[in-house]
Amino acid sequence: MGMLLSFIPQELFILVFLGAALGVILGLVRPGTVVGLIACVVILPVLFPIIGSFIDSLPWWVSLLLMIGFFLSIFSWVMSMLFGERTWDHVSALLIHDLLLGPFRLMGYLIRGGRR
Repeated sequence: MGMLLSFIPQELFILVFLGAALGVILGLVRPGTVVGLIACVVILPVLFPIIGSFIDSLPWWVSLLLMIGFFLSIFSWVMSMLFGERTWDHVSALLIHDLLLGPFRLMGYLIRGGRR
């Protein structure tokens, strides 16, 4: 939820609070979830400059790894929202399988000289 809050403009936070309050009133959302949402909104403006300066001080390859992890987490969230919770388990297993077998396939391709 905290990652989604970073994409919401600050002007819309009041609407998020009102929607969360309505969700609590209607029984759709637990009050603890709303307290966590409000805590994220309060803490995010304080943490953004600190996190930004920390990320700027990292080497480029660490930033690249963080970016890959960020995009993989968004991809897993989208996959689980569209196709179900267990979908990301299968997709990640296939990706890891291809990453582990890729060097061996490349070596076999180079040894064979490009022919099957």
